[in-house]
Amino acid sequence: MTGDKPFPRIVVGVDGSEESRTALRWALEEAAVRAAELDVVHAWDVPFAFVPLTINPTDQFAFDTLEKAVSGLVDTEVSAATASAAALPPSIDKIVVRDSAASALLEIAKGADLLVIGSRGRGGFSGLLLGSVSNQCIHHAVCPVVVVRGTADAPLPSPILVGVDGSDCADAALRWAIADAAPKRRPVVALAAWSWLDQPGEFDPGYGAKDVQLMAEAAVARARQAVRGSGDVEVEVRIVNDHAAPALIDASGAASLLVVGSRGLGGFRGLLLGSVSNKCSHHAHCPVVIVRSE
Repeated sequence: MTGDKPFPRIVVGVDGSEESRTALRWALEEAAVRAAELDVVHAWDVPFAFVPLTINPTDQFAFDTLEKAVSGLVDTEVSAATASAAALPPSIDKIVVRDSAASALLEIAKGADLLVIGSRGRGGFSGLLLGSVSNQCIHHAVCPVVVVRGTADAPLPSPILVGVDGSDCADAALRWAIADAAPKRRPVVALAAWSWLDQPGEFDPGYGAKDVQLMAEAAVARARQAVRGSGDVEVEVRIVNDHAAPALIDASGAASLLVVGSRGLGGFRGLLLGSVSNKCSHHAHCPVVIVRSE
């Protein structure tokens, strides 16, 4: 979240696809709630400009004409989204750059509070659950990333769901979830999934649900202490005897948002994205936020 910065900033990618329109609507609502500046970004290059290609893309005039057409696409998308928005952010900046989409979004999102992307764009294979641009962003962005999937329209008081496991990344995700819930007046569900076959380190036959409950409650206490204005946020600790990814994906059907750390306690430390966060970004039933440890 933003902390003491006076002007939070949210970046969203658009490309004219239905998925990016859903992401733009979500980003507009989030920016309005946070009073954040919103950067709406479209990256293009020949031959990946999704406008009618009736020009010869071989000279500067052609490129200027194509860039103007692409700018028109962004204007149209923003106008349609703002016309139906219940509230608007304090400022909207439309950014058109000639670059690959992932490279542009990652660069522009440096220093941002949030990067918002659709689950898929206009390119690639329709059978993929997550497009290549989205996949690159969730692996490499330095700020929290939201993959907008599912309906993105869960009514109040649908909770914000967050996975906890005692790791630094999970603690960062929990702080993010509580801070995000406060202005939205949504409850938070802190879900800890466990099984004897899914614990890092040496097996301990005495380990069980009570230990997991204590771990989750301690994580919530740490998060509340770290996040100002969190006293009114209702936080439910939920313990599930299951593997983390399927438990979170199943619970996401009743959530407005799923928040996960980029990595948990298990797996290989060199990975940029853990298996749980990766599976959630592909299969959750609601928008997914991936938060890295601070």
